[in-house]
Amino acid sequence: MKKIIAAAVTVTTVLSLAACGGNTAVDKSDCLDVPQDVLNVVASGSDSSGLKPETGKAVKGDTEGTYWLAMKFTADGFNGDTETGIWLVSSAAPVMSVDGFAKQFTHWPTQINGTELNGTEEKAKAAAACLA
Repeated sequence: MKKIIAAAVTVTTVLSLAACGGNTAVDKSDCLDVPQDVLNVVASGSDSSGLKPETGKAVKGDTEGTYWLAMKFTADGFNGDTETGIWLVSSAAPVMSVDGFAKQFTHWPTQINGTELNGTEEKAKAAAACLA
């Protein structure tokens, strides 16, 4: 419970995201930089995979205070390589794991009202395009 509250507080107070550089697949004004503190909150949902956040971009969700976040990260056994995972962060709920990598490396919830998140959501794809 303490971790969920910390995530909500951090997302609420720290997610002052600034517009990022462009990508042809998504309007560049929709891409937002993600502060390291928020990336650390997402990574705090890792079990013991040695997940270390590298960088992240986000797009605003359809609900106020909600962001779809793409994060490049390393983990034990990656030999310095990075992978990208997608998470949903909100000021009103815990962090949520969206795609396969997010689900594999963190233990955040994966459903909204019984609907499984899977990374094919338009906002998830937009966040990934911002980071590409």
